[in-house]
Amino acid sequence: MLTPENRVISKRKIAIMKSTENLNTNYLDRETEKSREKTILKMDFGNILIVNTEKQEIKLVDNNKITQLIISVKETGLSLAINAFEINIHAAEELNFSSKTIKMSASEKIEIKTDGDLECKIEKDCTSEIGGTCQSNAKTQLIRANLGNVEIKANDDVRLDGERVLFNCD
Repeated sequence: MLTPENRVISKRKIAIMKSTENLNTNYLDRETEKSREKTILKMDFGNILIVNTEKQEIKLVDNNKITQLIISVKETGLSLAINAFEINIHAAEELNFSSKTIKMSASEKIEIKTDGDLECKIEKDCTSEIGGTCQSNAKTQLIRANLGNVEIKANDDVRLDGERVLFNCD
């Protein structure tokens, strides 16, 4: 039989049990929150998507453990790294690249093709270093120095072949 004293003790026990449940729930919430720092999703073909909220990064790793994609948020801004077999970008109207520095590298070939005009505007110096032959073919060729000399240097002969070679003529 419950006496008034036992009821008070029982109420205290219930209150303690409830506060312990709250502590356990909070603890579970904290543990769940910690596990949310890194979420791993298995995808088709053995790929793994890793979302790491602590590093603020999303990473895609292939079945050979090679990182294919990293998207990370840094203090300086968004960072994107892609390691892919093939990348294709298509823009219906306009594609713009803008950066402090742009570097392109290919082990075999870089090809630029247009059905229209190609225009290069360089505010400072331009240097080309070619290990093989440099060939320029056009309907008309113009070489002009707006200020300063045009210099041609060769280790061997300099050959000019034309119907007429004109000097000091406009």
